Amino acid sequence: MAESGKSFTARVLVVEDDDVARIALAEQLADAGHEVTACETAEKALKAAGGDSFDVAVSDVRLPGMDGIEFLENLRAVSPGTLVIMLTGYGGVEDAVRAMKLGAADYLCKPVSADEILMRIERVLEFRQARNDRDRLQQEVETMFSYQSIIGHSDSMQEIFRLVEMVKDIDSTVLIEGETGTGKDRIARAIHFAGWRREYPFVPVNCMVLSRSLLESELFGHERGAFTGAYKAQPGRFEVAGQGSVLLDDVDDIPLELQGKLVNVLEQRKCERVGSTRSIELKCRVLCATKVDLASMVEEGRFRDDLYYRMNVVNIRIPPLRERRDDIPWLADHFLKVYSEKLGRQVRLITPQAMQIMHAWDWPGNVREIEHVIERAIALCTTDRITPDDLPDQMRGGGDGQALFKLNLPPEGKIDLQKLLHEVEGAAIKWASALSRGRQSAAADLLEIPRTTLQAKLQKHGQD
Repeated sequence: MAESGKSFTARVLVVEDDDVARIALAEQLADAGHEVTACETAEKALKAAGGDSFDVAVSDVRLPGMDGIEFLENLRAVSPGTLVIMLTGYGGVEDAVRAMKLGAADYLCKPVSADEILMRIERVLEFRQARNDRDRLQQEVETMFSYQSIIGHSDSMQEIFRLVEMVKDIDSTVLIEGETGTGKDRIARAIHFAGWRREYPFVPVNCMVLSRSLLESELFGHERGAFTGAYKAQPGRFEVAGQGSVLLDDVDDIPLELQGKLVNVLEQRKCERVGSTRSIELKCRVLCATKVDLASMVEEGRFRDDLYYRMNVVNIRIPPLRERRDDIPWLADHFLKVYSEKLGRQVRLITPQAMQIMHAWDWPGNVREIEHVIERAIALCTTDRITPDDLPDQMRGGGDGQALFKLNLPPEGKIDLQKLLHEVEGAAIKWASALSRGRQSAAADLLEIPRTTLQAKLQKHGQD
């Protein structure tokens, strides 16, 4: 089948025992650009379909010998990809319903014009094209976010993939732990798209960037007039997900006063919109991700233990890149291919010397950092290969990046360690604030601490 402008050129099989109607319809379909084969019986049509492929079959229900319903059933075995439009006489609604149940794409009641048949052919072909496009896009998304697409040849990553396979179809809450940049979001999506919930939405919620009131509204929804600016009712992310998955990212930033409500939601599988007393039953699966050790936060009283235990039913810890150095060459080669194509550069390889430097680097930013390093190297290199000169100074042990801090300690005497640590902390916070242009969530991300912790430290150092 070929597409011509907004119309389709199709191979059409016409099955009609009335000679005049069959010949007239075949001629009109051919005049419209379709390639037509016309048969007076279902038996001849099936023989034609067995030796050739047709996009659409237009068949009368009332035929001598094998009728149109039997033809439809037999055609599905011979040519399952052929779309069937049934033509029924007056009072043939029961036949039409039966045909649709058996897989017919459409039906028309006689008498019917050739223009109407042409329009229906166009419509069923457009529907099939849209369905094929949807299926293709769905397959691309599932492939993109499957755990098979995640670079991880190390034993630790293979163990994570094994866990993903085990939990993909169960309803238990999963807590994904890992430093910033390790790919917690990718693992969460892999769990979703590997299981049966892939047919439903994947809904991420970044708990770090939303205030307490906004986060509550985003999660649970709100009714009209529930607060200033609530001009209309809004469903929450748990509702929107339906039977899909909700990813609560950066759960370590959920305010304590909201954690109690979340415990009840996870236990009872129900929630109420802000400003409502009506309970909404939840059918979604909840996945959680954290960049810090929640168990330590529980011990410090900064995270509810009951919420922690409710979230931590299944635990997946993603190791930092420095703990799985075997994956560094694989990741580097992957991003080399991606950004060489994306940036239109003919960069073919990473030299062994450059790879040795990369393998020795601790990658504090993890996978996200190695991606940015490779992109930068490809953008700036002047040859077809990445050399040590194309890597950042701090990775090569030169420039100001060789050490985070250079201390001028006295050769003798005493130092005030607490004062020194206070000054180092203040300098680091000032650096992160400048680099993030005052955006607290971004600064906290650079320092790998919760936003609430950063706010307390800003007050402590008088930088708020």
